[in-house]
Amino acid sequence: MAPLRVLAVVDVPLAATLAAEFDAASGVEVVACVSTPASASSQLVGLRPDVVLLDLELTASHGLSLLTHVLELRVAPVV
Repeated sequence: MAPLRVLAVVDVPLAATLAAEFDAASGVEVVACVSTPASASSQLVGLRPDVVLLDLELTASHGLSLLTHVLELRVAPVV
């Protein structure tokens, strides 16, 4: 079975480190780890992740704006 492809959008260094520690052997592949909604938006269409791990309280902007974009693009399920 193919690993679950994750796009992590976090701006806390510890969370980014933890996300990066997932590997294919665990059934999870972090395809990108970015810290801003703008960076994530540019990655969404090209990477087509299965899951977006989204910090809703990003420092530079609110993660809800990206959530709306994910919903519009329908690139990953929203839970």
